[in-house]
Amino acid sequence: MPCSNMDRRKSAPKKKRARRGQHITRLLGLAVALLVVGLVLRKAARPFLLYYSEARSVHEVQRELRRVEEENRDLRKRRDYLASHAGAEIESRKLGWVRPGERNLVIERSPSGLSAAERKARDKSLMRRLGRRLGL
Repeated sequence: MPCSNMDRRKSAPKKKRARRGQHITRLLGLAVALLVVGLVLRKAARPFLLYYSEARSVHEVQRELRRVEEENRDLRKRRDYLASHAGAEIESRKLGWVRPGERNLVIERSPSGLSAAERKARDKSLMRRLGRRLGL
């Protein structure tokens, strides 16, 4: 039976709807596939991310260990120094201790940190340099 023009017009929108439905189904399928691939990649990458994180933590702990070992070495040297007779005496004198029969002599410094004799010598030296520059 021959198709009339009317029948063709009615069947054309059905084909478009069918194609549109196929496109939507394909897009949904693609979206689901991408989601699944993303989840699988995330699971696969997790061990590598954990390894990187642990390696960084190990480096930080090793750096801290080296610092503490160096500090420990310095403290042992100081302990040995203070345990020696000479070290104990030097540190005692720094604290102001004296032996029996000795006197503690305190030399006061001026606010500039120089004694009177040192200031006089410095001023003389400055005057000499100034005189040489002026040709006196």
